[in-house]
Amino acid sequence: MTGVCDPALPRGYSFDYLNAEVLLQSTVSDGRLTLPSGMQYAVLVLPKQNTMRPAVMEKIAELAHEGLNIVGPQPTQSPSMKDYPNADQKVQALAGTVWNNDALKGNVWADGTPLSTILDKKHVRPDLVTANDVPVAYIHRHLNDCDIYFVSNQSTQTQRFEALFRDGNGTPELWHPVTGEQRVLSQYEASDKGVSVPLLLEPDESVFIVFHGTDEIAQQRANFPEEEVAATLKGAWTVAFDAAQRGPATPQAFVDLTSWTE
Repeated sequence: MTGVCDPALPRGYSFDYLNAEVLLQSTVSDGRLTLPSGMQYAVLVLPKQNTMRPAVMEKIAELAHEGLNIVGPQPTQSPSMKDYPNADQKVQALAGTVWNNDALKGNVWADGTPLSTILDKKHVRPDLVTANDVPVAYIHRHLNDCDIYFVSNQSTQTQRFEALFRDGNGTPELWHPVTGEQRVLSQYEASDKGVSVPLLLEPDESVFIVFHGTDEIAQQRANFPEEEVAATLKGAWTVAFDAAQRGPATPQAFVDLTSWTE
């Protein structure tokens, strides 16, 4: 995801925007905001405003009491005049159970708290690490039997880089969304920090990197070997055509092998 992120998100992490409709359907699992689709998030960042509908405030309070990390300003009123002043009073009361609750101070953070501080204190390591100058974006989804990373080159230049996947487990596979190609990436290195994989993305190219948690038996070779010139063909060409297809009856000489249509 790209766009405004306030407070700033450190490198190595990704984010999504959520609207109230999606938020109202979410739950908390293992301290993470969990959507019906299965996507999970470690921190919920609220918009920098002091208004919130009572139904949304009620949901925020529910998520906070279930252990979700939340950062943002404390709402003080409803954005509309519907059920005024009862709506404002409900928002204030519910917000008080969250921002003024000592029991929640470990996971409800004041507006302006750096995300790096929250992520460090909650031991949430960067999910995908590359060199600082590599212009790539990503999103990560965990399924029951695999971890899927969608990695996108955000530039018009070819990018060759090393990517460290935090939740990589086993032999990585490359799935290409355009060609349908699926192949094992046999060149990788596993450590306690994750799996490091050499990648190459063409301009504006995107791929899926998939980890099934198993070690595939594959011949060790470079993931993206450099192309080598096998042979250079020089000199004139003598080309024979099929006369039955209305071609010349005798072979023709070409200084360079080019199409007659050009």
